[in-house]
Amino acid sequence: MSAKDKNLIPAEERQLLYIEYGGYDGVENILRELCERLSDYLSAIAQPEVVNQALIRILAPDHDRKGTEILPSVDWRKVLDDTSGLWFTELPIGGVLFQLGAYANYGIVMSNTEGRVDDAHKKLEELIERAETFYKLSPLDLWGIEPNNDLQKLVQIASNRWALDNGRPVEPVALAIFGGVSEGRMRNMTSGQNKTFSLVDGRIPAQEALAWLSTRDEFWNSIWREDAQPQYGMSREAPIKEAIFLPVARDGSVFHPGLYRGSGYTIGPKGSEDTVEHFENALKTLQEMPTPYWRRPNEKGNWGIVVGIEWARFDASELDAIARTPGYRVSDRRNA
Repeated sequence: MSAKDKNLIPAEERQLLYIEYGGYDGVENILRELCERLSDYLSAIAQPEVVNQALIRILAPDHDRKGTEILPSVDWRKVLDDTSGLWFTELPIGGVLFQLGAYANYGIVMSNTEGRVDDAHKKLEELIERAETFYKLSPLDLWGIEPNNDLQKLVQIASNRWALDNGRPVEPVALAIFGGVSEGRMRNMTSGQNKTFSLVDGRIPAQEALAWLSTRDEFWNSIWREDAQPQYGMSREAPIKEAIFLPVARDGSVFHPGLYRGSGYTIGPKGSEDTVEHFENALKTLQEMPTPYWRRPNEKGNWGIVVGIEWARFDASELDAIARTPGYRVSDRRNA
């Protein structure tokens, strides 16, 4: 896809691409690795079983929201692995990094700012500040986590996109990532008689960087100022008659009437699940949960728990069509 074509893709479509194709798995791995190191460190100080139960309550507080006993045999790693997307929903920093990934890679704000540029600006500033602080506080070197990891890259890309969006110079290594070239090639472009860029205190002026990026097919331009983040549903021309909001999991799947199984819909975190007979009641309960959980089949037909990360607006008349579509994803609207 050319840079010109990418520039025309609205925020709604970019969010769907981000949810469907990811780009945040590496950050999830880093969060897990940090927790692994933390577990090892604390287990050298206190009893391992005490550390294990503490980590479950810290990392997955919904696991025992209804008073479910945490058995000594339950490992905190399994609790996290059994619930898709939990890293980005239960952990505040996970949510920060997930949202920041959308901005860093696609130039959008995921939360709905309703076209208010000041709100979007403030939101992004807060996300970047929190991510930078978390990165500085993380003992990556001390715990043997390799440099140039995904957390470092995300913070670097987001910070440099923010610099570009505000007319400030950027790091050459970040510009290389944006433009899809190697660091070696970028060094050549900033040195010699035929250099492409000038350097000011080791950074490339925003005007030069943006002019070059406008020719690079790999780069997604920032559109957060122009586009408030909309709710999304299946494509339609007619106005919505009866709006209904469904939770969306990280993989783009939604909670819908087709998930009836046995005697009802299974909702709630693992260990505290309920079966609700009617869809309307199940959806209402999900809407009341701090974090919505429900079971749905994967591609192999195995039913597992997923976690809602967003809410999508649909017309109630679309529910039957969604329920009849195996493996429905919000991205299917592009093909509707």
